[in-house]
Amino acid sequence: MVDPNSNGKLQQLNIMEVESIAGPSSDVWSTCYTVENDTEKDKTGNKRQRKTKNNLALEKIINHRVTIPDDDNDFEELSIEIVENLEVEPIDGPSSDVQSRHDLPVVEEENEKTKNTRQKRKKSPERCMGWKNNLNHFVKIPDYNYFERPVHGMFVDCSSPTEIFLKVCGPILKDICFQSNIYAIQQGKILNLQLEKLYAFIGINFLMGYNKLPSWRDYWSTSNDLGVEMVRDAMSRKRFGDILSFLHVNDNNTMPSNCKDRLYKMRPLINAINDRLPELYNVTREVSVDESMILFKGRSSIKQYNPMKPIKRGYKLWCFADQNGFISRFSVYQGKEEIVDEFIDYGLDERVVLNLTKPFWNQGIKVFFDNYFTSIHLLEKLKTENTYACGTIRSNRKNIPSLAEDKTLQRGMYDFKTSQLGITVYKWRDNRVVHFASNYHGADENTVSRTEHDGSKKIIKCPLVTKDYIAFMGGVDKADQLRALYNVNRKSKKWWHRLFWGVIDIVFVNSFVINNEPNDTKLSVKQYRRSVAQGLIVLNKSGQKRTFDVSPSTKNNCLQPRRGKQLYSIPSAVRLGNLGAHWIEYFNTRGRCEVCSRKKIESKPFSKCSTCKVFLCQNEKKPCFNEYHAK
Repeated sequence: MVDPNSNGKLQQLNIMEVESIAGPSSDVWSTCYTVENDTEKDKTGNKRQRKTKNNLALEKIINHRVTIPDDDNDFEELSIEIVENLEVEPIDGPSSDVQSRHDLPVVEEENEKTKNTRQKRKKSPERCMGWKNNLNHFVKIPDYNYFERPVHGMFVDCSSPTEIFLKVCGPILKDICFQSNIYAIQQGKILNLQLEKLYAFIGINFLMGYNKLPSWRDYWSTSNDLGVEMVRDAMSRKRFGDILSFLHVNDNNTMPSNCKDRLYKMRPLINAINDRLPELYNVTREVSVDESMILFKGRSSIKQYNPMKPIKRGYKLWCFADQNGFISRFSVYQGKEEIVDEFIDYGLDERVVLNLTKPFWNQGIKVFFDNYFTSIHLLEKLKTENTYACGTIRSNRKNIPSLAEDKTLQRGMYDFKTSQLGITVYKWRDNRVVHFASNYHGADENTVSRTEHDGSKKIIKCPLVTKDYIAFMGGVDKADQLRALYNVNRKSKKWWHRLFWGVIDIVFVNSFVINNEPNDTKLSVKQYRRSVAQGLIVLNKSGQKRTFDVSPSTKNNCLQPRRGKQLYSIPSAVRLGNLGAHWIEYFNTRGRCEVCSRKKIESKPFSKCSTCKVFLCQNEKKPCFNEYHAK
């Protein structure tokens, strides 16, 4: 037995210490007891170590790696044998039985103490990041050398808003037409959907956005207070219902048996749009990442609830938009269980920003996002990829430095600190305290204007990051505002129809931004939607599509300016959209000719265009019908 008063000291050897000597092994006994080498003095008085029986037993355990059998009885016998070799009394005294490795509270207490000690030894985030209040920290941003408009030469052959819209989503609609016909055949029906009919189907849905009726069937009503003649002439109600029933995006027969993608029905459309949009338009240098919602109140596993948005229930989209409201990339949130392919070491909020901005790395763009996404780790990652970023940040985020107390800051005052990697965190007080974080702002100061309760304006100081954030954060919000005007809002029993029309509205808004970008004279959303809707419906009519000869003087002037007396009442997409759809009709009543009226000539012919429904002269002296459909 070991004398407690001897030079040898009782020591616990846990599994980590044994493995550090003997090498890793999953079967090594986790806890054993031994006595340190006793020391004795030799005849010369010098201390020397002597190996005891306990040391030899420990060497035997380490060298031979004593394994633990699965049987509990064998394990107990083996543990007794080792303790007897070490000549150590059991924990509870000589008369108690030897305890197994699961009954050693001393080891657990010791590990808990070690764990607490390690936590205390960790450096504080401020010391680790090297935060300093550097008043001389100023950052110079290089110039942006990329073109910030629609891709040069991409839309020079577009003479109407309808052609711009089809330029954006034309190839995508061809795939939808093909998949819809396949789905109808799989259901035992023959849809025989042609591309022109699909154009008219989408055009009618756009028309339903700004001309709302209680039900989509009412548009084919013959009553005076219901019904739209243009819709009745485009296709029958049964044909519209068949297209709506068999509308499809992806082939169900090719779905894997273990498919975990909840958006499998929409995946080809989402991928095609994300690939198509960057090819058509170069975003501005200042872009924003934010969440958007598509209204849906039915049952779906990917439906989300966001009380901070105007649309509180529906599908959540992560969007990447520029200052004009052009959404260049987006993704649909599938919930916590969605498949993660990239950036596994980052959180959800950080992965969203990294996935959306990855195609634009090393271009020097400036990304803005709110406190849901902002973190120190994300800003450091974007800075290594030559991408500038800033946003509001929550005060309880990791690695945030300690700044001035709230009570010491008055309105317009702020405090900031900069890390060794150039990440700056600001604490600015307006009506309340707001935190900002940036990887390219420094100690620059600016001012913002605030409206007081009495309506007066007040100028208060702020860091430059506040000014930039207020100016450039609203890209996604602007896109949502444009999409909310006259959007396709119809209930459906199919969960993905709401998402489908929401994505089509995003494409429509992007084409609207492209249409209004080059020229100073711009169309309103209602004018543009009317022009696209009527143009798509006219393309459905029989006849040959009109070709255009765009001269160099009119290549860049492909957009219709704001309506006035010098313009025709019918959009150019309808007037010029289809050569075979326009015919001369004669009536018993007269009407004023639009071409002559533009030339300030008094003329009231009996002839009218069958599609445009406007009176036009057609004789040797006044070929107004040809002139009206040729410009």
